[in-house]
Amino acid sequence: MSDDELQRLEVPVVELTVGGERLEIRPLTVGQLPAFTRAIRGIELLWTAEELDVMALVADHGEALINAVAIATCRPVVWVAGLGADAFIALVSAILELNADFFVRRVLPGLTGALERLTTVMAGVTSSPP
Repeated sequence: MSDDELQRLEVPVVELTVGGERLEIRPLTVGQLPAFTRAIRGIELLWTAEELDVMALVADHGEALINAVAIATCRPVVWVAGLGADAFIALVSAILELNADFFVRRVLPGLTGALERLTTVMAGVTSSPP
């Protein structure tokens, strides 16, 4: 692929007005990935059959999620922490949507492993005599 062709590749962008600022949410860059990955380490995504339960994620892992959003939006942690719940959830949703491939390859395997371990433990509990 030529340099011209690479420059013409469209990078998906979600534009939002949040906290009085117009933001362009883009996929994470290679430079953002190390800090972002550290910020979300240990977060167990709370998936339902059809969607992510963002409110439960905020309740259980709010500080880590605030740090991750600050990294992904290049905004200070204090600015992100001062957002209203609706604005914060909109940002989290946009970041997750634009980086779905990252989450599927990096986060979902860990969640799948945890679910498999839980299934094994639960099978042992239900088959044990009282």
